[in-house]
Amino acid sequence: MEIAALIVSLVALGVSGAVSWRQLRLSQHANTLPVVVDLFREHRTLRLARARSFVHEELPAS
Repeated sequence: MEIAALIVSLVALGVSGAVSWRQLRLSQHANTLPVVVDLFREHRTLRLARARSFVHEELPAS
């Protein structure tokens, strides 16, 4: 009976460790989403569009 309790507790420890690791990975990826959204928001501004147009049309190719 003691062996069965030990096995169950080790399985529970493994499962909780795996779930904790997965949650940590999800939270790290969730923090990058606002940064990407802000980057795209800035990329769509008129100021940056004019700068890209200037670089492509006005500057000589080297």
